[in-house]
Amino acid sequence: MLNLLQSLINIAGLTVASYMDVKTREIEDYVWLLIIIASGPLVAYRIWELRNNYLLSILYALSLIIGIVFAVAIAYLNLMGGADAKALIVLSITEIPSLSKDIFSLIPPLAIFINTTFLSLITIPIILLRNITYYLKKGTLFQGFEKEPLWKKIICIVTAYKVKYDAYLKNKYRYSLAEYAENDTRKLKIGLQIDDESEIQGFALNEEVWVNPLLPLIVFVEAGYILYLLYGCILDIFML
Repeated sequence: MLNLLQSLINIAGLTVASYMDVKTREIEDYVWLLIIIASGPLVAYRIWELRNNYLLSILYALSLIIGIVFAVAIAYLNLMGGADAKALIVLSITEIPSLSKDIFSLIPPLAIFINTTFLSLITIPIILLRNITYYLKKGTLFQGFEKEPLWKKIICIVTAYKVKYDAYLKNKYRYSLAEYAENDTRKLKIGLQIDDESEIQGFALNEEVWVNPLLPLIVFVEAGYILYLLYGCILDIFML
């Protein structure tokens, strides 16, 4: 019963965060604070219940440490946004491992991250299809980028697409530029990075530019969390 209540608190908080992420790609810190406050008594009581279960106590401590360190690391490396890392930290605190789960599900924050990553991969075929459609209509995809290496083009075709520069400027919270100019030569930029002001100058409003879509990743975190609650880590599902 306590586990169900905790899950409902987490899902409610993640739903609010997902709404904010979809609307503005920004999540107020009070969302995470409210989850921690609402979960505080539950977490404290559940930890107290573990006082004689040394194995589960050690596993929870290990999960907590791994979850926090991992979340900080991926945020530092720009593999996830700050809000996404905070979500993992909150779930590391509130989710006590279950010994009844399979091997990959024993560390909740890692299991949730793996689920999140797998679910977010659904965007790859969508982006690829968009680029194939663009190529079939226009007959070209990388005009002006002939000198760029093939590996960059392969990554770009499944992670980025073209929009009008004007559309990018109006929706900068939804995109990051996937190209820049260097010595009058256009180059592809791999990875999600904060756009430098010098990189977003010099394009005509009706000119098409490559952009990376900034996904509302908290939506996938919530889906990954629900998948964890129902089935555990997706890797365990594949091993059945």
